[in-house]
Amino acid sequence: MAIVQIGDFGTKNGVRTFSVQGDKVDLYKIIDECREMHAKFDDTPNLVHVHRGTWSMVLKLKMPVEVGSSREKDST
Repeated sequence: MAIVQIGDFGTKNGVRTFSVQGDKVDLYKIIDECREMHAKFDDTPNLVHVHRGTWSMVLKLKMPVEVGSSREKDST
């Protein structure tokens, strides 16, 4: 198991975007766990080799709209 770094870019238009870097096996494990939890992908995760054993992907997940939320909250 390697170090996994996750950057959270927030939610916009109901899609939450993450940048994830780490070992290829760990990134596939994250994708598999999202599928097990029935997460809805906005775009197919695409792994990109960065350097030696480091891989990167952008993970976009469709988020359910919360009751009482406004669009202005999503745009921040």
